[in-house]
Amino acid sequence: MDIQGLKDKVLQLAIQGKLVEQCESDEPASVLLDRIKKEKGKLVKDKVIKKEKPLPEIADKEKLFEIPMGWEWCRLGEISQIAMGQSPDSSTVSEEVEGVEFHQGKTFFGRTYLKRSGIYCTKPCKIANTNDVLLSVRAPVGILNIATKTICIGRGLSSIRGLDAIESLFLYYFITALKDELVNKSTGTTFKDVSSVVIKEILIPLPPLEEQKRIVAKVDELFKLIDELDKNKQDLLDNITNARNKILQLAIQGKLVKQCEEDEAVSVLLDRIKKEKEQLIRDKVIKKDKKLPEISEDEKKFGLPKSWIWTKIGSISQKIHYGYTASATYNNTGTKFLRITDIQDNKVNWNTVPFCEIKEDKLNSCKLEKDDLLIARTGGTIGKSFIVTNLVNNAVFASYLIRIKPSKQINSKYIKIFLESQYYWKQLQEKSQGTGQANVNAVSLSNLVMPLPPLDEQKRIVSKVDLIMTYLDKLQHEIELQEIILKELGK
Repeated sequence: MDIQGLKDKVLQLAIQGKLVEQCESDEPASVLLDRIKKEKGKLVKDKVIKKEKPLPEIADKEKLFEIPMGWEWCRLGEISQIAMGQSPDSSTVSEEVEGVEFHQGKTFFGRTYLKRSGIYCTKPCKIANTNDVLLSVRAPVGILNIATKTICIGRGLSSIRGLDAIESLFLYYFITALKDELVNKSTGTTFKDVSSVVIKEILIPLPPLEEQKRIVAKVDELFKLIDELDKNKQDLLDNITNARNKILQLAIQGKLVKQCEEDEAVSVLLDRIKKEKEQLIRDKVIKKDKKLPEISEDEKKFGLPKSWIWTKIGSISQKIHYGYTASATYNNTGTKFLRITDIQDNKVNWNTVPFCEIKEDKLNSCKLEKDDLLIARTGGTIGKSFIVTNLVNNAVFASYLIRIKPSKQINSKYIKIFLESQYYWKQLQEKSQGTGQANVNAVSLSNLVMPLPPLDEQKRIVSKVDLIMTYLDKLQHEIELQEIILKELGK
């Protein structure tokens, strides 16, 4: 959901007089401007402020949109007191709680209201009072906050204080809506900043005072609603993610589907896998592996049904090995070259996968087949898995991937479920190596401990997980569709 985009739309409607209805009984903004002019004259007379140069007349070309009857175009300097910050002597600034709180720039800006800085100044040069609007005038320009106490402001800030009864929240919202104008008029090469002249000359569409209050109330209401929509959406998405993790965990613990006494014993399945591997070794398809260490009781993190056993990935795989090292080319060599970057969201668009040059002996050893499992062994996607289902032409996999070639006696989709589970990720994290960039190798993958059910139960688990995940995918799609609709409404 484009939260900021929706809020920007609300503010645009606000400054154009399209957010709340106008009331004929409201005192027109022209009367408010007359009062402010008299108030400023008195402040000058009482030597509270200095007399300023007259602001430029407002040209018709500056008025970018029509405003309602009762509103007036004016410059920000007409309706407020504006003070540019000034950095105090560094000897007067410390973390000792003495003097007034010091803010050099926007570092301690909150969502709307200023947060505590923990830095104090005993001899401030420039002061901002409670409820003054604070404007970041350099690196970056245009960020706003409201002061919650009297503070000392440094060179990175300007304070804006509304005159007469103009509320700080009204100024805060309207100046925020005009932020782009401030940014566009900022200058500087190393970093951008904006001058007091630019700030004072910013054009403001001024509504009657009572309408200002209605606008602030409506903006507050709509912003709260937008934030709630975003929170609800995020809560729903978080719940879907949590539900997926829960389903996967239940699946590998034997709690997702019922066990059947008629299922072939896992011991028989393991015997078949053993014979399969022995035959592959005799046929010189694979080499004989070193015997894997026994599974310790500490590695068995939860209880399993009686018909299940603990095993290791290496024990139920024909082979676990690295891919082929080559340069990718988009010249059609007849052999696709699958890389980590070609795998996105558990999918591969084979049309965009490049090719590579490869000799026949290497092609035979690295050629992908249906139900192969690929694991990213390094980088930001370490541990991410992909199951090959929709092969096209000849294809090999790159060296930053590890292939797990499951036994033909195992349902590879069940292994994929395990490779998505939190139990897998926790083990992987413990076995990941590398001081600079973590990586996982074929040996550590071989030693991953996993719970193994009978083959028929594997199939039932895969079917049930597919059914539930399809429902969760549909639910997530509906949430994302609502987001797109809200974004369209916000345009």
